[in-house]
Amino acid sequence: MAWLKISGYCAFLLLNLWLSIMKMQVLGAYAAVMARQLLAQSVNEARRRANLTRYVPEQIAGRLADSGVDALRYGRRQEVTMLFIDVRNFTGQSL
Repeated sequence: MAWLKISGYCAFLLLNLWLSIMKMQVLGAYAAVMARQLLAQSVNEARRRANLTRYVPEQIAGRLADSGVDALRYGRRQEVTMLFIDVRNFTGQSL
């Protein structure tokens, strides 16, 4: 009868060990899926930034990639200096 108690206890320990291993496998699989999604998101963001820098300056591309178009809709006020030049006979000289 004592061996029955020991074998029941061993079966209980084996079941707990098996459940612990299964939990670790599930957590490992979840971590792998999350890491893959994070990597894919990072690659997509880098690709978007690289494509944007073809058409707009790098500072604006960074702002667009970080916060989308809404960040640029509102604009900002700042002082600028403009110089208008009218070069005499420019059209004739350029031909």
